[in-house]
Amino acid sequence: MKAEIWKDAPGYEGRNLVSNLGNVFSVYTGKNMPLKHLTGDPYLSAVITKNNKSEPKRVHRLVAMAFLENLDNKPCVNHKDGVKTNNSLENLEWATYKENSRHLHAMGLGNPPIGARQHMAVLTDETATEALTRMASGEKAKDIAKDYQINQFALSKLKSGKTWKHLSFDRSVFNNKPTPETVKKLCELRSSGRSFLSLEKEFGLCRKLIKKLLVGNDIV
Repeated sequence: MKAEIWKDAPGYEGRNLVSNLGNVFSVYTGKNMPLKHLTGDPYLSAVITKNNKSEPKRVHRLVAMAFLENLDNKPCVNHKDGVKTNNSLENLEWATYKENSRHLHAMGLGNPPIGARQHMAVLTDETATEALTRMASGEKAKDIAKDYQINQFALSKLKSGKTWKHLSFDRSVFNNKPTPETVKKLCELRSSGRSFLSLEKEFGLCRKLIKKLLVGNDIV
């Protein structure tokens, strides 16, 4: 059996101890504290009292803060095996939000990561909003894509709301009818053999709209 090691619970020195096995001890009662799930919370917590105020503290964070160095000031604590009640020291690690999201995704836990929390994400919420603003102002998709080091197809999906849909940007500004010059260019390129996919990427328009414009000009 692994030896149990105790340290002061951070913020509650002299009042409570936390162990490498995930237990919490009350100096006042001389006993291990009951650990429980709060409503809707999958993590175990201990209700600790200080200055006549009681508040729940998640056990895995107490263990990590007491035993694990966090030189990079990472904000999250991962359960390596994915079991959120296994608060032993060897099962815990500090992680960034991105590392935490990647871990959840790899373990098949939680909701799919969105936006910048996707481990393959290039944009942030801020730069994605900037790209949308630039598109709305009429800048060319290829120039915007180059500046943010993404392809035009990714930019088209951003514009349509298929990705980064959680942003508050009002995408209805993109619903205006394409200019006659745009329609003419579309017709010329489609007539020359350009694929619908390449037209979607270049103009940031959905295939349904492109087909509608082409049919109206006797081009399919």
